[in-house]
Amino acid sequence: MVLKFQQEVDGIPLEVAVKQLDGTNKIVSLFVSTDAESIADLMDKTDLIKVKAEELKVKYPALNKPIDDEDVEGFREVVKGATELVKANYDELFGEGTYDKLSEAGLGLLKLIPLLTDLTDGLTEELESKVAENQKKSDKRRADLLIKNKKKQK
Repeated sequence: MVLKFQQEVDGIPLEVAVKQLDGTNKIVSLFVSTDAESIADLMDKTDLIKVKAEELKVKYPALNKPIDDEDVEGFREVVKGATELVKANYDELFGEGTYDKLSEAGLGLLKLIPLLTDLTDGLTEELESKVAENQKKSDKRRADLLIKNKKKQK
């Protein structure tokens, strides 16, 4: 007799559909691993992104002040710094090259910034849901074991 077990990969698949000019959608598939090690890495990545943001503020001083309507160079500097920061966020959170895939699909900086928020919010909700689901399963297993043990004692 062969015992068979089927397991799913620990992770959350994401899809970003980018509507093209011809009406078709270009799908960019992303995946965030949710095993224990990957969650710990994700927490480290958040800290790395904060450090990167501070470095970019030093590298691009225009990021630290309001944009003057007539300061074209300041605007270019802000765009360059913001692009580097958004790219770092996407590539750290979703894997190297993610920013480029989304850009190649047709998304520019002004679309990628709010999308990043939507993706991270969605991920947070999904992770919280998975944690709650696992907690319920664990609680049910404990309850079943207690009931089983009480029956044995009788």
